Amino acid sequence: MKKVLAILCIVLGLLGFCACEQNTEGEQNKPDEIAVAYAELHNGKASDVVYDSYGEFDGTNVLIISFKNAAVSDALNTEIVDGVDFHFSVLITFDVYRKGAFYTLQEAFNNKWLTHEDLLTVRSNHKKAHELIYEYFEEQKEDEKSPIVLEKAVKQEIKAAFVEANKNEYSLCEEEISLRCYGAFDGLYVLYVDVESWMYPSVVWSEVVADVEFVYGSGQSLKVYSDGAFYSLSYAYENGFLTRDNLLTVQQNRRGH
Repeated sequence: MKKVLAILCIVLGLLGFCACEQNTEGEQNKPDEIAVAYAELHNGKASDVVYDSYGEFDGTNVLIISFKNAAVSDALNTEIVDGVDFHFSVLITFDVYRKGAFYTLQEAFNNKWLTHEDLLTVRSNHKKAHELIYEYFEEQKEDEKSPIVLEKAVKQEIKAAFVEANKNEYSLCEEEISLRCYGAFDGLYVLYVDVESWMYPSVVWSEVVADVEFVYGSGQSLKVYSDGAFYSLSYAYENGFLTRDNLLTVQQNRRGH
């Protein structure tokens, strides 16, 4: 399924780039400053340059730019600047145009022409145009952290339930939640629910349930999810949701991951 999604992302990425060409072609009968500069840099024709902008900040323009019909290799790739990740379905990344010259995204950030907030704006704009690509990468990243890979429908159910359970205290959205599952037992899941904006204190402590010890390195602990509700490990064991063998399985999964 993931291979199919990856292929779909690549196809959609190429179609999106072609759409950029179609949208800008009519406007570039008279090449603009950016097209002229790019053509001069690469010894091409300004009329053949196509690009799309994902953010302009005080004369600094973040672009995906190329020549019409340029050969672009299909390959999923990621660019990370100041902790902000940008995902692509082809071997092409951002160019940054400023005062007649082109720079990489990293160079623009290093020179303080772009701030961290600017990078987040660019990511948001790029993600809106390529949602499936970002969804694929984010799912891959989440699955790599989890010893037990959950089905997409199950992940959506748990995330939606967590948002609902915390709605009176926090304004959360499913996109900022990730899951790490260490046990799945007939519709019951033992996991960490990670929220991007939440910070947990660094403290070592342990939880003992049925003589099975779970050691933690932060204030965060494992949760048990079942039928739209969340429970502690001790509550789930004491009420018969989890057996001691289940707890030993979770303990072993944590040690090996």
